[in-house]
Amino acid sequence: MGFANTAGKVASSSSDYLEAYQFLFDPFEMTAGLSPDDFVFYAGAQREQVLEQVVHLSRFSASVVVVAGEQGSGRTTLKNQLAVELSERFKQADISANSLTVPEQVFSEIAFALDCEVSEEASAGELISAIRHQLVQPQDEPLLVLLDDAHLLSDAVLSALVSLLQSSRQDDDLPFQVVMFGDLDLIGRLDSFAMVDILLHDVVLPPLSEEEMAEYLALKLEVAGWNDDLPFDDSELEYLYVQSSGMPGMAHQPARDLLIDKMQAQFAAAGQDRGLGLPVGHIFSLVVLFGVLLMAFFYKDSWFGGNDPNGAGEEGQLVSSDQVVERTVVPVKVPLTTDSSGDSSAVDDQSAPGVAVSQVGDAGGEISSPAILGPETQSGTVDSVEKPVAAIDQASQAEASSTLSADERYLMSLASSHYVLQVMASSSEPAVEAYMEQQKNRSALRLFTSSRSGKPWYVVVAGNYPTVEAARQGVASLPEEQKKAGPWPRSVGDVHAKIKDYRGI
Repeated sequence: MGFANTAGKVASSSSDYLEAYQFLFDPFEMTAGLSPDDFVFYAGAQREQVLEQVVHLSRFSASVVVVAGEQGSGRTTLKNQLAVELSERFKQADISANSLTVPEQVFSEIAFALDCEVSEEASAGELISAIRHQLVQPQDEPLLVLLDDAHLLSDAVLSALVSLLQSSRQDDDLPFQVVMFGDLDLIGRLDSFAMVDILLHDVVLPPLSEEEMAEYLALKLEVAGWNDDLPFDDSELEYLYVQSSGMPGMAHQPARDLLIDKMQAQFAAAGQDRGLGLPVGHIFSLVVLFGVLLMAFFYKDSWFGGNDPNGAGEEGQLVSSDQVVERTVVPVKVPLTTDSSGDSSAVDDQSAPGVAVSQVGDAGGEISSPAILGPETQSGTVDSVEKPVAAIDQASQAEASSTLSADERYLMSLASSHYVLQVMASSSEPAVEAYMEQQKNRSALRLFTSSRSGKPWYVVVAGNYPTVEAARQGVASLPEEQKKAGPWPRSVGDVHAKIKDYRGI
């Protein structure tokens, strides 16, 4: 089907398509009517690992956490899930900068969450003063500030918020926890404030792969009541992926429009007139029933065991008696030897087993298609083809492994089901190495390189724990400086994947 421009769809199409697909609500509308208890979180594309990291940092680290990503990457979705995960541990101030009347209103929201006594006309300075006063008082429960679309705030407001954390901190703890959600530029802006005594942890939400996008769409439809296979074919999924650039939120409107297009195409194909007065759901059901009956009529012989007059065999292969089936062995190049320099030589083996091709000829011409190799032609194929390929594979892996550092080779030797503690990460290799040299447990620290935003990203980890719970308990054994940084458990399997991806293994 074609992908038409659907920007001008009439409003009636929305209600019609909900009925046609029997959705409980529009799966691609932001206001789907889901309460926090009914909220469904897509855990793929590293979202689960990011959520686990932010939960850990919110509970244990004295740092500002930033979750950054492109528009539609799922920042707000992750914020909502984080609020659910931490609802029993924190009093929360859930603020969206996009909905603030003025940027300074962020302080009135924090003051309200802390039960500060301030007038409605209080200035930003008066609000900040009241918040500082309240923070030195005993609190029944800690405060967590979730600040969505934080990139919309001015540098002046962001700087005032950071200064509030600095001036109100007690000992080594922050007066309250802050998690900001915004675009990628937000990280650089906060870095420019040069926060000497405030740690900044930033996490980036990566785009989805095409396969992950299909999983995400399937989940959205399932929550809305769809119980069948994904109603998009491969070309449509590719279209949605390109349109969204891998950002889940950017696929919502194109997916919705596509479903409406498919529904309207069904009506047009069946020649249905919407003015007949039948409910859309009934019309949709009739279209499906008509299609099934049509298929039954054309395929009744094969479906009900009838004999094909044209000579189809028991397996339904439409081959007439005057057609000739030939087998052709296509020569392939098979590596024979590998010299000491690593170069492989190959020869054309006209008699070696190769790829068999079936050629069906008749009066109208000939058709060629791949055929399944029979047992007699498969004999010896594995020995002559797969073994050299496996040898080359091992050689390339050995060459790639030689590019690993000593720390990376150690990490690759650990069981993928185990966990390590991520201590810190940075885009500056000299800064990371200097940090490691200053640590009391230097010999227990390991450094590996991954990629972030197309640039090297240097990560320091410690320990080797059989379970995530054991890793959490292992935090207590780290030096005080590392504990304050908020180390968090990370699966060794994820570390392996990052190393392989960066090193090309």
